[in-house]
Amino acid sequence: MTAREGAGQLDYLKARGAPVALLPLLHTRPTGEAAPIGVFDAVLLSSAATLEFAQPPPGLPVAAVGLATAEALGVPCRWVGRSGLRALVETVRAELGGGARLLHMGARQLADEAAASDLVRWAVYDTALRCPTRAEWAAVGPVAVVTLASPSAAQALVESWPGGPWPRVAVIGATTAAAARDLGLPVDVVADRPAAHALAAAALALLQVE
Repeated sequence: MTAREGAGQLDYLKARGAPVALLPLLHTRPTGEAAPIGVFDAVLLSSAATLEFAQPPPGLPVAAVGLATAEALGVPCRWVGRSGLRALVETVRAELGGGARLLHMGARQLADEAAASDLVRWAVYDTALRCPTRAEWAAVGPVAVVTLASPSAAQALVESWPGGPWPRVAVIGATTAAAARDLGLPVDVVADRPAAHALAAAALALLQVE
């Protein structure tokens, strides 16, 4: 996860007395891309990180790609997706009409998916793996549980793990769980809903049975 995504989990776990450290596995940076020109009927946001780099045009109804994004955005969402960007686009267009002009804001890596869904895309940030060094892992100390909020985070964990037995792994949803298993990671628990606090609660439950 990114530092922003991890901060909410950190607060949740600390408030419940869990020993916890924040070690982000993803890095984000702005693209500097200019906002598209034109009139739009709604804006689709693919992550809470989007708002770190740009604000949507004022007055537009907001659609969030998932529950975790909706909870982290801190803005009212008219629509919340359950199964990816394409399904969310279908939901929004079912209400606004097939000719609705939709603006998609998110990572550059999602631009192809946005274009395939006939959206006007605004790539406001890039995402890259952040693989912690051995020194960073050593500074954290023994790790009992790791939380993963995306397939990319699972990849960064595998590429940077300093060796030894894997920690117990809590993941945010089925897509991340499948990616983690494909990479050879054990998946001990999947959050009961795709939200940051649910992921933190799943990790806490693993700690409590240690």
